Amino acid sequence: MTAAPTANPKASSAAQTKTRTTARKTTAPRSRSTTAKARPRVSAKEATGPGAGRGKTTVRRKTSAVAAKSELKTNDEQAIQEFRKLVNVSSDQLTRWLETSESRKVGFRDEKKGEPQGHESGRRILKIMGKRRDRFTPEDLKHIHVVVGYIKRHLDKKPKGDITASNWRYALMNWGHDPAK
Repeated sequence: MTAAPTANPKASSAAQTKTRTTARKTTAPRSRSTTAKARPRVSAKEATGPGAGRGKTTVRRKTSAVAAKSELKTNDEQAIQEFRKLVNVSSDQLTRWLETSESRKVGFRDEKKGEPQGHESGRRILKIMGKRRDRFTPEDLKHIHVVVGYIKRHLDKKPKGDITASNWRYALMNWGHDPAK
């Protein structure tokens, strides 16, 4: 189906283009490969970008940052569950403990703040224990991760012998965990 040669080169080129276009239209449409990921469509109300609000829809792709956030949420959920398991004293018990002189004796003391780091953490833990899960701030979630890490690390360093009056136990109690329970 080629066009007959003509004297005008532009006409010949146009005829060839038309022939190619026609040939493409007669072939079967390309199918989407099975490995390609479907992209979620967004309604016109939710659309963002240059066509937003003009009846056009835009396509949003799930980026690696979004995937990382969803993974982060999973890590936060795991940390919250571990926090609830590892912090084994009630808020009343922790409040009473933090008022004792033993709780102020143990742990790393920050010179600027004047109180042991574990004692300050215990006060933050009390605030977290008093909140609903949906009210946690990013700082709360970060501290939950810190608490879980601290308790796990220190449980691995259990001293030999009686722990009831040990600094190790007192330090853990500042962080809301009583290993004697």
